[in-house]
Amino acid sequence: MQVPLLDSETAIRFDEPVKLLLARDNRDPASWSISPEATVFEAIERMAENQSSALVVLSAQKLDGILSERDYARRAIVDGRPSRETRVYEIMTKSVYYVNPETSIEECMRLMTSRNIRHLPVLDGSTVIGLLSMNDLVAWAMNTLRTSSTSLIESYAPNRRGSLDRSLPARDSIASGLPNPMHVREPHLP
Repeated sequence: MQVPLLDSETAIRFDEPVKLLLARDNRDPASWSISPEATVFEAIERMAENQSSALVVLSAQKLDGILSERDYARRAIVDGRPSRETRVYEIMTKSVYYVNPETSIEECMRLMTSRNIRHLPVLDGSTVIGLLSMNDLVAWAMNTLRTSSTSLIESYAPNRRGSLDRSLPARDSIASGLPNPMHVREPHLP
């Protein structure tokens, strides 16, 4: 049996711009950003409230750095800095990789993988308009793959009344010869 390849309508499009992901993101920017003057405790608290593992650090609405759980672990906990007294700017990552809204999803994945980073701010000019995580990109890929697979299956699979391709047997006749996994016979014990 020949397996059909994904066509252009059902193929995963990694060349799509990240602005498409951001369009689905309805989070308030306050949930993924913080001031460099805030305490590390406030930052960790915001991360916990928003189920996030990083925050963009904004100074006068401009990118100043990024603070991640990794930064907290390596620069606060390990160094014994008290989180209620330490300021975000003291432990944040100052050199930040970022992308623009037109950057492809593939390029974001490549950058994150090659640089071993988990978060990418998205800037439109000098304005931060979003924060992408590796989880966001993986979730997008999984959802796209699921949607593509469903479309592919629906276009080739038989419907309830029989097959779309009359040369294939109807679904019921295919399944009738197979054991039902829900009714497995238990072995007889003496």
